[in-house]
Amino acid sequence: MSPFEAFSTAISGTVGTGNIVGVVSAILTGGPGAVFWMWVSALFGMVTKYAETVLGLYFRKKDENDEFCGGSFYSIAAGLKKNWLAYLSAVFCVLAAIGMSGMQTNKISGSISGAISQLTTLENSMALQIGIGIGIAALTALIIIGGI
Repeated sequence: MSPFEAFSTAISGTVGTGNIVGVVSAILTGGPGAVFWMWVSALFGMVTKYAETVLGLYFRKKDENDEFCGGSFYSIAAGLKKNWLAYLSAVFCVLAAIGMSGMQTNKISGSISGAISQLTTLENSMALQIGIGIGIAALTALIIIGGI
């Protein structure tokens, strides 16, 4: 993986649909004061992200192909010397990713079907949202499996 690919992956995981929708939802629900608390949480998020990156670089190791492997799970296993905690963290990470992907797909399909229903005579139906969700899943499969 090139440095640019690693950077792009990190940015896409940090700034996504959930962050965009989350900011709008926070301001709609909490008013302008919500922006202050988003700044406070962003400060803690930046500190956490920095610490995770530094520990990931510190505890990385080379594999049999002379390439580096590392990340938060390596940091937990090597730094805390608790492999079971690294595996548990990985399981929870997978479960969280499944939940976040569903939320993002729901927001994307709702936005697209709402726009389609405004521009055409089609109703904002569940079938349209399911079709858009299937399309998003197909594009995601092409990206993941096909290596696009």
